[in-house]
Amino acid sequence: MYALQYLLGWWPLGQAGCVAFAAIRYINAFADWMSLGFIALSRCVGLVRPNIAEKVFAGRSGVSIIAGIWLYAVALVLPSVTGGVGSLGYNCRGGKCDFLGNDDGNKEELSPHVIFYLIGFSLPCAVILLSYLFIWCYVRASTHFLRKTGLVDVYNSYA
Repeated sequence: MYALQYLLGWWPLGQAGCVAFAAIRYINAFADWMSLGFIALSRCVGLVRPNIAEKVFAGRSGVSIIAGIWLYAVALVLPSVTGGVGSLGYNCRGGKCDFLGNDDGNKEELSPHVIFYLIGFSLPCAVILLSYLFIWCYVRASTHFLRKTGLVDVYNSYA
């Protein structure tokens, strides 16, 4: 679909197809980012409390988390599909089906790109950064403890 619109310089599949393509692309992107956030969070919880991680991130609760991730992504894009915050369509300036923004000419209003990227990407990014920062601190403290007790030397002699 990207190649088609870039090669032709316009969208040949109509307005509804353009809106659907843009919506699916953004839903997929937001779900991907939130999935990465939950992977980082599950690694963090699994390191500290493996029994809790197994209960929370597996089985039915894991399926519920996956469904919640996709509902989150759809909820972010739905306002633009319905025209509540900007709209989706062919953006001539960008040459692709994308957010169009509001047509009232208000320069002080945030564009849908800014709003959705702040919500859709900064929340998962914060979860990823905080999870891996916690993992790094936890591993560093564990290594410090092992060095202090001399257990690292015993482990290295077997390796």
